[in-house]
Amino acid sequence: HTPVTYLASLEPSIQKRTTVYHIATKDFPSDSDLTLATFGIEKTKYFDIPRPAYEASYLVLDVLKHLDFFASLPVEKIQSFFTLYREAHFTAGETIISEGSAGDTFYIVASGNVEIHNDLLNTEKRLGEYEYFGEIALLTGQLRAANITAVNDVTLFSLGRPEFLSFIAGTEFELTLRRLLENRNEETWNVLSASELTQPLTNYQKSWLE
Repeated sequence: HTPVTYLASLEPSIQKRTTVYHIATKDFPSDSDLTLATFGIEKTKYFDIPRPAYEASYLVLDVLKHLDFFASLPVEKIQSFFTLYREAHFTAGETIISEGSAGDTFYIVASGNVEIHNDLLNTEKRLGEYEYFGEIALLTGQLRAANITAVNDVTLFSLGRPEFLSFIAGTEFELTLRRLLENRNEETWNVLSASELTQPLTNYQKSWLE
């Protein structure tokens, strides 16, 4: 609500960088260097504002707070994640993991969806934001048991095998994963997928029921 007469009294260099809104054309000082705003979506102005240095960390924390296992981790472990993780991007249809390849990376889905499929699964598994995959091969040292592809554009946070094993060492998450290894298999998934009782569940919830 600054008076337009004041704006018109500013230095010309400032006026040239100033756009005035909410003023009738008849009241706009045409002899100034001010710019009268024009309306309509196509006239929208976009400003190039530098992102704050903490924004990237904030976005990572926003993903991590949705992960079940992070709630039980001490602050020191969460801090260490920022020095260990890498960000990866895949486009729709791109292969993330190939069946039979070496297991060397753990992934967290920051955005997008991925699909898990192999010959033993009757239905494909689909994972989305705040879900993770790739941990089994890292813990067992076995080759990858399935193909995983991007359903759409996907952003993943990843940890290499040494970083992942170091990160989970001595945590409740490690104990949980090792218990899952004793029970999880394709046949269990097929039974859960075919049951009417589990139809309302997400793929993620079915995976934990395995």
